[in-house]
Amino acid sequence: SWVIQLKNPDGKPVQNAKLNISGGMPIHGHGLPTAPCVTINLGDGKYLIEGVRFNMAGWWKMKVLIDDGLHKDNVTFNLVLK
Repeated sequence: SWVIQLKNPDGKPVQNAKLNISGGMPIHGHGLPTAPCVTINLGDGKYLIEGVRFNMAGWWKMKVLIDDGLHKDNVTFNLVLK
């Protein structure tokens, strides 16, 4: 399980956003073996993400699409699992 906290540029929590979480291994050309999703909106801009699983070591790229109803944004980050 992961907790993601979202804030706007002013530092205020992003409330009631819809998140789409995906990921994969660019070198191997495949995605995650699961379909992560938000299971609980924890309030204060925090969201519980469950279902993130990795099936092998190596370089993974994770992407979170964010839609708060007024704005859309995304973040991509890298993980290296050993």
